[in-house]
Amino acid sequence: MYESEFIEMANSKGLVEVLRAQGYWGYEWSLFDIWIEEKTGEYYWYEDAGCSCYGPYENVDDINEFEHGRGAQAVAAYHSYRESYDHLPMTIDLTQRNVVVGI
Repeated sequence: MYESEFIEMANSKGLVEVLRAQGYWGYEWSLFDIWIEEKTGEYYWYEDAGCSCYGPYENVDDINEFEHGRGAQAVAAYHSYRESYDHLPMTIDLTQRNVVVGI
């Protein structure tokens, strides 16, 4: 599924993007996303990286393929991702929506 198709599907299921950490270097890219299902308070997060041969979400068919859990688990996953990109913000605010941070 293409990224735009995934975002449309996620929004139709009541998910809202909380945070996107992304970066592009030549032909390579990296992405970490956190989504929330506001009705349940469940967080979903996704990490992927690749080259120009394919893009984010291309190998995803459904949100249930993501890791998911409570906010503290999503923050811990972000910090694990951040270990490779130490210039990302040290803290994130899960009460905000559609925050984009660049790598």
